[in-house]
Amino acid sequence: TRTLLGASGADTNFVERLSPSEDTRRTVRETFALLLSGPLLLDWDDLVANLPTEFQGEGGRWLRARYRPVYDLSGKTIERVMVSLQDVSHEKALQADIARNRDEQTMVVRILQNRETFDLFCEDALKLLREGCQRVAGMELIRRSVVDEVFRTMHTIKGTAGLFGLGAVAAKAHAVEERLRGLNQRRDQSWSAGERQARGEGFSAVHDLLLEGRAAFHTLIGEDETEPGFSVS
Repeated sequence: TRTLLGASGADTNFVERLSPSEDTRRTVRETFALLLSGPLLLDWDDLVANLPTEFQGEGGRWLRARYRPVYDLSGKTIERVMVSLQDVSHEKALQADIARNRDEQTMVVRILQNRETFDLFCEDALKLLREGCQRVAGMELIRRSVVDEVFRTMHTIKGTAGLFGLGAVAAKAHAVEERLRGLNQRRDQSWSAGERQARGEGFSAVHDLLLEGRAAFHTLIGEDETEPGFSVS
């Protein structure tokens, strides 16, 4: 248990190791309470379905859990629950590699099928992201016309990046888009330099992820191309 879960004292609660989510831990505690409270009112399998089957231990290892009932002498009441743990970190790493390779293959195929369009998209998107960053960072009052324009830019980049298999770019663009959405409710109001900085950094992050995606594509097909990024100051 020390190897799989890390050091533990006499008062360590196994449930607290199963998930960082308090809602999940609460569900687990309530499930164990039902399992150990006397004759089961629900089927064992239905109750155990509420328990995590995979989780990450404190040392970063991925663990797979199986639960087995230990009955008392009457054979009717569960006295204990035996938990068997299996280290599946290597399996999870292989699954991540397979998923990453699959995503890379999808990206390469989609870009090669529309190479000219992809090159134009990158050129235009990188320019629009730099301009959008500057416009947002310099907007002391929240102007709807500016917000609408940069929102449309981010929405288009999100959709087009997704079509080319650039999932990280699309996901970050969506996050930035959601943060921009709320600004229209504050139009013509002032906002802090810190808020402007944070929104501008979102544009910078999408810009850099797009550069990384393009560079990964060139690497995968044996080309070499780099372009400097930019930062918000």
